[in-house]
Amino acid sequence: MNFRRKRIALGVFLLLTWLCFWFSYKIFRNLLYEDYPLTDPDLVNITIAKDSVCQSGTKFAIAIHNAINNTALRQGIRETWGNSSHHGIPVVFIVGLNDNKDVHDLISLEHSTHEDLVVGDFVETYRNLTWKHVISLKWFITYCPSANFLFKFDDDLFVQPKKLVSYIESIENKFEKPNILCDTVLSAETRRNKKSK
Repeated sequence: MNFRRKRIALGVFLLLTWLCFWFSYKIFRNLLYEDYPLTDPDLVNITIAKDSVCQSGTKFAIAIHNAINNTALRQGIRETWGNSSHHGIPVVFIVGLNDNKDVHDLISLEHSTHEDLVVGDFVETYRNLTWKHVISLKWFITYCPSANFLFKFDDDLFVQPKKLVSYIESIENKFEKPNILCDTVLSAETRRNKKSK
């Protein structure tokens, strides 16, 4: 009799433990996906883009991640290294949206003048940077089908596109295609602090 009670108690304990684990997992999973949605390219769309930025035969393209309010920074890049007439590489600025209608009107005016903005239909926040990457790739695939290389830069860099192209052309036969070339950080610890960038 005593043995039977222990088996029942153990069974109830295991069942309750499993139920606690299952509910905790469901709650954690829902919280995780609300904070970090999956990067399905169909979840975001391009609201503004010029389809003639990339001409046929274009081999390279540059996408610069930029905040929607940084008009002066975009203009500075256009007047320096981002001027396509100096190097022949199409350059676009990837931005998101915000709640200010005046900014949207200015963005439309800026795009009609320069035709180099790609606007995604997501809110411009630091946590939504992943969507900028998705929009960059979506733009590249949709609007630049003849290009083989997409260079992604942040707006706080100074780049020499001719030297970059020369370097890529010297090594392009040394790796398989398709491929992503980037800096590798080894032995880095994951930061789980929500306040950390």
